[in-house]
Amino acid sequence: MSVNVDKVEASPAPAHLEDAALQEAETNDVKADNNLAIHEMSPEEKAEALATAYMSDPGVDYRSRRGIQLICCLLACLVCGTDSGFDSGAMGAINTMKPFLSYFGLQEAAASTGIWFGVYTVGGVSAFFLNFVLPDKLGRRKAMGICNTILIMGLLLTGLAKNSAMFLLGRYFMGLGAVAASAAARSYIVELAPAKHRGFFLGSYNVVQTMGSILCSGSAIGFGHMADNWAWRGLLLLGLYGPIINISCLYFIPESPRWLYARGRTDEALAVITKYHSRHNDPQSPLVQLEIQEIAEEMRTMGSAERWWDAKVLFATRANRYRMGLAAMIGFWGQLLGPATTYFTVLLTAAGITDTERQRVLNFINSVCITLSGTVGTLMMDRVGRKPVTIFGTASAAVGMLIIGGLLSRQHEKNYANAGVAFIYLYGIFTQVAWVPVNNLYPAEIMTFDIRAKALAFQAVCTQTAGLINTFGVPPALVALNWKLYFIFAAWDVLGVAVQFFFMVETKGIPLEQMEDIFTDPSPRHKAAAIIKAKDDKLKEEKRARATVA
Repeated sequence: MSVNVDKVEASPAPAHLEDAALQEAETNDVKADNNLAIHEMSPEEKAEALATAYMSDPGVDYRSRRGIQLICCLLACLVCGTDSGFDSGAMGAINTMKPFLSYFGLQEAAASTGIWFGVYTVGGVSAFFLNFVLPDKLGRRKAMGICNTILIMGLLLTGLAKNSAMFLLGRYFMGLGAVAASAAARSYIVELAPAKHRGFFLGSYNVVQTMGSILCSGSAIGFGHMADNWAWRGLLLLGLYGPIINISCLYFIPESPRWLYARGRTDEALAVITKYHSRHNDPQSPLVQLEIQEIAEEMRTMGSAERWWDAKVLFATRANRYRMGLAAMIGFWGQLLGPATTYFTVLLTAAGITDTERQRVLNFINSVCITLSGTVGTLMMDRVGRKPVTIFGTASAAVGMLIIGGLLSRQHEKNYANAGVAFIYLYGIFTQVAWVPVNNLYPAEIMTFDIRAKALAFQAVCTQTAGLINTFGVPPALVALNWKLYFIFAAWDVLGVAVQFFFMVETKGIPLEQMEDIFTDPSPRHKAAAIIKAKDDKLKEEKRARATVA
């Protein structure tokens, strides 16, 4: 089936609509709004055309068979998010297990918080090279399969380790595979999910990650009662579930429609978009035709990512440099809001809670709270928007750091120490309502197709670099500065609020292909606001017209 990319053609309204007058009004409106070729439309006109198309075709019904299939496709990739969540929970848990410490000759838990944690992050930084090549060269699905195979190898090496070298090698491969699989999975999700629900689906990625942490911390309570080495081996090997589920599902899910289109497989791309984005499974739907045209226009103007080896493209234009700055912002602040959740067990010890069983239970409760908070934030992404929620989360982190630092400055007094622990929970709830969903959502959606995989590789480097600071810099800083470190993080978070306010661009409900229109504008923030307003105004106008006809 060929696709007309010179003009959006509106199909007749579906026959099953009862009101003939409404059918005619909607169809005529679509034709009137889409009577220009897509490259002749302004960004605001594209937004209005999209709003009109939604009135004719509101998108797939998630209760239908095709809608359920779409959810299953996305869930198969979302499960990649459990990998890093499970790992952080597992390492925190086995760090309190005497069989683990004894087997590797570690005298105390603090002795293993350096290289034993950090080698995973080193692997994550190395994932840049896999992220840079595989998703664009082989496709999103094959990239996930290869990277998750590497992750499985790493999990087996650590879970069955005979010595520290074997364990550390496994940790390296775990970081390499998990971070690389994550980049491919996020590219896939953002390119398959419908635009108006993209925030929910990709924002759920980190929610699933925290669910991995819940599974791990909950399982750790049971494994912690074991007295032999299978206490830590069993917990680590439990992490195999994520990559195995993903690899098992890859055969049954379609490739990204944007990657297919870029490789000249336009009919396959049209079939995927029609099946998963159209309410009536109609390839001539105004919504489908508009989306296909926008993809075609992006491929013409930006390229099709065939120059997968070219790194200069990331910083070649002002628009791309702006995007890379935003990706770095998410990478660094997402990891360095403060040590309250990363070193939760260490903070409990500082507050006088030294019983390892109680620590594991409190860590499990903390994981549940963060997951619930992240779920609320994910639901807010497509309603409230990315920018206000992110600023709220960072501002909450700044306030939380000041309060926790003040309370722990008198941690030798039990009441203050207990209050400090309570505020650590509140800090996690209020900060992660933003940073759980936005961490993976925002960098993926602001990129154009030709740089998305490479840009996510760049963001992963920023994130893992910040992770190295967390791993090797924060523990000694906590020892040296104690509660004073929280005030330093508070100042850093205040700076983050300012950066996000002046530079972050709202992307709520904007199709991926319109991001270039936004970032090439002299003022991307104002252009995005104008596009969102045009779409919202058109939707209100269409609804009023529909109500009048009805």
